Amino acid sequence: MGDDADHSFCNNFCGLFRKKINGYRHDKRLFSFELLIPGAIILVGILLTRVSWFERSPAKFLTPDLLPLPQKIIMNEMPINDLLSDISVRTLGDNLPDPGAWDIYYRNETDNLLTFSELARRFG
Repeated sequence: MGDDADHSFCNNFCGLFRKKINGYRHDKRLFSFELLIPGAIILVGILLTRVSWFERSPAKFLTPDLLPLPQKIIMNEMPINDLLSDISVRTLGDNLPDPGAWDIYYRNETDNLLTFSELARRFG
């Protein structure tokens, strides 16, 4: 019993492999559509990855100097759930690094998405 169980996977695999070989002998299209064409597509894909489409541009360090200053931020002073934090939104905004780099606009209303997007369009 144990000897049969040890070879059951090998026997099944060999049987399926022989069945595939017999199918390829009888139908040449099966061989081409299951092996040759997918293999050719994979080979073309591998060859396409070796093509250099673009030239490498010189390295550029991203610094805040590349952004137009001051950056505009809209903050709602009444967040939905302020019970989880002991820091107010205004304190957070006032303690951002480089205070001259930010133009903060505080709101005291809860907006839906449409009024917020309209406000963002007007503000920024």
